[in-house]
Amino acid sequence: MVTESARRHSMPRFHLLQHSVCTALAILLAAFLLAGTAMAATTTPAFADEPAAPSVQWVEKGSRIYCKVDGVAQKGGLRTINGKAYLFDKKGRQLTGWHKVGKHYRYFTVANKAKGAMVTGKVVNGVKLDKQGRAVLNDQTKAELKVLAKATAFVERNTKPGWSQKKKLRACFNLLRDKYSERAFRGFSSKSGWQRAFALDIFNKKSGSCHSYAAAFAYIANAIGCKSCKVVSSGGHSWAEADGKVYDPEWAKHCRVDLFAFPYARSGQGGTPGYKNARTYVVTIAPRTKALGGKASTASSRFAGKRGLVKMDGARYYVQNGKAVKKQWKTVKGAKYYFLANGKAATGPAKIKGAWYVFGQNGKLLTGKKTRLVKVAGDTYRVTKSGRAKAGWDSAKVRRFAENGQMMTGTAVVGEKFYAFSAKGRYNAAKTKQLRSAARIDGDAAPLLKLLGSPQKRTYSASCYQMTDADGNSILGDDGRLVYPHFTVFTFKADNGVEYYRGVEAR
Repeated sequence: MVTESARRHSMPRFHLLQHSVCTALAILLAAFLLAGTAMAATTTPAFADEPAAPSVQWVEKGSRIYCKVDGVAQKGGLRTINGKAYLFDKKGRQLTGWHKVGKHYRYFTVANKAKGAMVTGKVVNGVKLDKQGRAVLNDQTKAELKVLAKATAFVERNTKPGWSQKKKLRACFNLLRDKYSERAFRGFSSKSGWQRAFALDIFNKKSGSCHSYAAAFAYIANAIGCKSCKVVSSGGHSWAEADGKVYDPEWAKHCRVDLFAFPYARSGQGGTPGYKNARTYVVTIAPRTKALGGKASTASSRFAGKRGLVKMDGARYYVQNGKAVKKQWKTVKGAKYYFLANGKAATGPAKIKGAWYVFGQNGKLLTGKKTRLVKVAGDTYRVTKSGRAKAGWDSAKVRRFAENGQMMTGTAVVGEKFYAFSAKGRYNAAKTKQLRSAARIDGDAAPLLKLLGSPQKRTYSASCYQMTDADGNSILGDDGRLVYPHFTVFTFKADNGVEYYRGVEAR
């Protein structure tokens, strides 16, 4: 029989054991819960805040490239894919090269699929792209981009993205040779920008002269991806040059020799022009892409310790922060100077943003209280009070001044017309009439050349021009280029020995 005392002593042991078990279970449960919470804390956020990577599918269909992102077709403008911008037309076709997107020209690497992204912060074809990929425009770049974009569109229409560079070049060459017509909308002129005017004949009118074909193909080759593209002319005939080879689709219309990637070493063979020795005018299409900045300038070491207007090696510079300023106006002690792209102060006549100004030999802009005549290095110029050149006739119609303000003397050319002046600049109406009477297009050049006298230089090269005689027979010959001090005369020297006048251009 258990006594009351024994019962009182045994009950606490039981409750103690029960309490211990409950405590242990509670500790285990708490530990489990803490572990779960910790696991959730370390694993959940890593996935909750990261969206799944988009599914990008590039597809080549027919002759074009298309793209889908998460099953949605990309089309109708700029689209960002994996952090890079791409361009698609309304049908979803990928576009590369130069394109005008909204108000801005942009450039997309000429490559397929993911490699054909928008370029930013670089210089392409001489055009600077800002950090948003927008072309920085001025009159020069705006005119150039118009032609570059036309060339890009031509290539996209007539080639497939998967073709090799050579196959694209061949397709475009054959198309120009076989499908485009010949028509001379204007005579040759080497005036700045001539290559653009001729190229647009082909891109806008599907027709043109040899100069048009040459210029257009040079831009086309650049759009396809050739590294060095040039428009080359003798003055009478022009051709394209891509990576050192001749491309002449216009002459190829009339020649059995394939003038696609034609080597200069074979010039003159098989009825081909003498390309090698006729490279009189050469315009380089600005190269494709290069990073902004380039090599470090050595100017800082050259001008170290100098500041302001500095005279060095016979030229004047303006130094700021150890470097010569470029393409900038500066005023020093009331006198205005303009510093050219090489850092030197302009002297004599200088064209700045489309306008001509006249500077003294010391670099000072020749301003005054009124329009006046000034002398620089022995030549006479007419300038306004602001220092700008004033072209045209004087009030008495006795003297005429060129575009750069220089007074004309001797024989001069304005607008492809001859003028005659005395050594002191007085207009000679009688001799002017003689010159113009002798300068008849396709007329015998002998009377004119007698009046002009001997040129400084005379060159001839194979011509694509053909004349016909009284019986309708073709007359073949060479293009002549006769260089005088202020102008160049172009002729056609026929195989029958007669030299015909073809035009004149001011130098």
